[in-house]
Amino acid sequence: MTQQPGSRGPVATGGGRPVALVALVALVALEAVLLLVVAGVGAVQTLAGAVSDVVSGVVVTVLPAAVGGFLLACARGLWRGGWWARAPVVTWQLLQLAVGVSVLTGGGWRVAVPLLAGSALVVMLVVSPPVTAVTRRRDEPPVT
Repeated sequence: MTQQPGSRGPVATGGGRPVALVALVALVALEAVLLLVVAGVGAVQTLAGAVSDVVSGVVVTVLPAAVGGFLLACARGLWRGGWWARAPVVTWQLLQLAVGVSVLTGGGWRVAVPLLAGSALVVMLVVSPPVTAVTRRRDEPPVT
C-alpha cells in the first residue's frame, strides 16, 4: 500500500481504489450475501412446509432477498464511486445497530456483538475521508 499524493488514506498499489473503499464494499457485499442465504433458507423451509404460517414464510423469504439484492446494488454503486449508495448503507447499519442492541439486551451476545461491531465498522468506513473523497458527488467541493 502507498499513500497517493493529496489523499488522506492509503490506496492500493498502482493507484487503485482506497483500501477503506475495498473493505467497505467487501463488508456490504458480505451482508448482502448473508441476507440472500437467509432468504434461500426461508424459501426452502416454506416450500418444504416446515413453517406454520405460509405468509410468514413468504415474508422471511422476500424481505431478506429484497434487502440483500438492494445492498448488492449499493456495494456495486460504492465500488463505482456512486455517492447515492452511502445513505442506504448507513440506514441499513442503523437498523442493524437497533436490532443488535435489542438482541444484546435479550442475552444473545454471540449474535449481537459481531452485528454491532460490523455495523459500527461499516458506518466508520462510509464516513471516512478516503471513501467520501471517492464517492462524493462531482458538483460537491472536495473533502479537506
